[in-house]
Amino acid sequence: MNDYLIKMFPLLILFVGCGLVNCYTRAWVAYRLGDRQTKIQGRFSWNPLHHLDIFGSASLLIFYVGWMKPMEYNFNDLGQKRYAPLLIELSGIGANLAMWIAGGLVYLLLKWLEPVTNLDLRTIKSAVEFFCAFNIFFALFNLLPIPQLPGFKLLVGLLYHKPQGVYDSMAITYMGWTLIVILIILTPLLSWLISASSVFLKLFGMIGRPYFAYFTPFIGGF
Repeated sequence: MNDYLIKMFPLLILFVGCGLVNCYTRAWVAYRLGDRQTKIQGRFSWNPLHHLDIFGSASLLIFYVGWMKPMEYNFNDLGQKRYAPLLIELSGIGANLAMWIAGGLVYLLLKWLEPVTNLDLRTIKSAVEFFCAFNIFFALFNLLPIPQLPGFKLLVGLLYHKPQGVYDSMAITYMGWTLIVILIILTPLLSWLISASSVFLKLFGMIGRPYFAYFTPFIGGF
């Protein structure tokens, strides 16, 4: 049990920290577009309890991949702007991409400093690589068109003039949670996401092993 807690601690810190940045960014954009519901529900906050999803958190503890609580916003407040879901959901994904880029630049700086200063920076580089791998994986995962991930809201927002009912449907939400678990267990979804993430990580000379190693029991060696 202690070994499990030690193993999960850095992942939990990243999940909560990066997830908060993602959620706060989406809430801020929604509020700027006129939505008041995000602030009323406490999503315009840095308190993790307002953003954590019970099923997403459980999935993280079991499958090492999780999700935050879907962002609820009111289309009446948004003035029926069809582009609003696009801006709101992409802003959260953009936040994770920004953290990946920032981490990548720090990683390149550390690689340059290592021979210049003759210091052993492997531990710091590994932590930065963990951070980058998590953020790019989280961004790509959120783009999946599965209820109620941001990718699904993007798709529905573009196809439906008034998608409020689809967004608020608990039946669709439960279906999405179930579908994610089924895809993780029965399909190579994790392998696909790792492969896609690796393409982006290689731009900074990283492979993402500190984070991707968590998935070894589900997909074998890589």
